[in-house]
Amino acid sequence: MDMLNRGYAVISMDYRLMPEVRFPENLYDVKTSVRWARVHAAEYDLDPDRFAMVGDSAGGHLTLMMAFTADRPEYAGYQYGWEDFSDAIQAACAMFGPSVMDSRAASFYKESGVKRATFGEGQFTIEDIMDKLQQIKILVT
Repeated sequence: MDMLNRGYAVISMDYRLMPEVRFPENLYDVKTSVRWARVHAAEYDLDPDRFAMVGDSAGGHLTLMMAFTADRPEYAGYQYGWEDFSDAIQAACAMFGPSVMDSRAASFYKESGVKRATFGEGQFTIEDIMDKLQQIKILVT
């Protein structure tokens, strides 16, 4: 594995699918995996300050969600463990993941109880989004 010789490690994480669980449980699974990896970073010789995520399709959507909800307690799923560790990723590559959240997605938010990320009067302002974009290198294909 040439990637390992170049200093990269790969962790393949799994998450529960719908309809087994409802959103945001699958996001909690991924965030918990990142926190677990940080807990065990020294054991596996990982740099806990340099985590990236790549995902396609539903994994691409979760990659985007990881990038935009980093270290936000309401999206963290701390009940699954390691709440003292960050779930932030420093780079994201989302490949053909669903990323348009129009009115059809409203029922998702209503049923799950998770607050929708909105501009202006909502949780996020455009300045918040721009600040996050400057902190994270996001590549969407």
